Amino acid sequence: MLACVSLLKAALATQNGTINDARAAFNAQGWKGIGEVQMEVLQNSLRSADRFQVLRDLKGFTGLSEAEIMPRLQRQGPYHYAAEHAFWKPASSSELAWFYRSSVDYLFGLAWHGVEPILRGRGKYRHLQAEAPILEFSPGAGNNGLHLAVNAKVPYLYASLSLLETGFAQYRAARRGLPESLFRVLMPYSNGGGWQLDPLAALRPGSPHHGQIGTILAFDVLEHIPHFERTVAAMVDALRPGGLLVEQSPFEDLGVDGNGTDTRLHISAGGVTMQAAMGPLMRMIGGSATKHRGKGTHLWRKQSTDGTWKDTCCIAGFSHMCKGWQRRCIEPLPNSSYK
Repeated sequence: MLACVSLLKAALATQNGTINDARAAFNAQGWKGIGEVQMEVLQNSLRSADRFQVLRDLKGFTGLSEAEIMPRLQRQGPYHYAAEHAFWKPASSSELAWFYRSSVDYLFGLAWHGVEPILRGRGKYRHLQAEAPILEFSPGAGNNGLHLAVNAKVPYLYASLSLLETGFAQYRAARRGLPESLFRVLMPYSNGGGWQLDPLAALRPGSPHHGQIGTILAFDVLEHIPHFERTVAAMVDALRPGGLLVEQSPFEDLGVDGNGTDTRLHISAGGVTMQAAMGPLMRMIGGSATKHRGKGTHLWRKQSTDGTWKDTCCIAGFSHMCKGWQRRCIEPLPNSSYK
């Protein structure tokens, strides 16, 4: 018995030494102040209605106190998802997928983000309803979805890879008593072949909504996915004819050396343009861009069954995002305020 206890103590000491060595080598304090959210900005955000009491929900979901949650929301030091990524240092596409699947810091790091501006405004509700159902790919804490389901009464589909964020979204929907007809969480597993993890399961042929999705939202997600064009192709295929795809994708400019697998938080587009990724069925009908790595919101319309594309954003209620020649409304909704 004593020999067993000694061996156990030795094993634990070795294990603790390994963990301590890893933490010391990583030096989490080296991330102090990097990408940290200003407390005033964070507090103002949390008071906003379009965060849907996310701090209260995080307290209930995690069991942590407000004092324990706030440094995580602020992304202090090791609580920044970039620090978590650097600690695990994924070296393959499968390891990168597991990082996003299991990340703790991402749950908090983006939870305080509000509803995307392009979805806001009561005047857009009828237009958004016309574009339903709306699927959001990698939606984080689900604030966009709560806005669509609670305020706009638009059927919403939540499709995330993250274990924690998916659980949190389910918790938030259940806490508000939202039925699946308004807020449905989709699982990232293949429906055949042994139930393997499949980030694109919600978009595959055979999934319940394939070919029937009216709108897909992909905000700040494609630049995290190696060979993003494969994901875009699945999205286009999952849209119904005439459907809408809204994306903003701040890719990095430079590629990587070595085996060609880009596993950074933000990858490069690998020389593939978004237009090429969208393919011949999609046409950009509006959007905006900034000088920061091409970041901007872009609207893409799938070809309709009659072989045409709606050349205006009015039906989507996004006319302010359109280019000048697209501002005319050919098919405005009755009593629409969009001219």
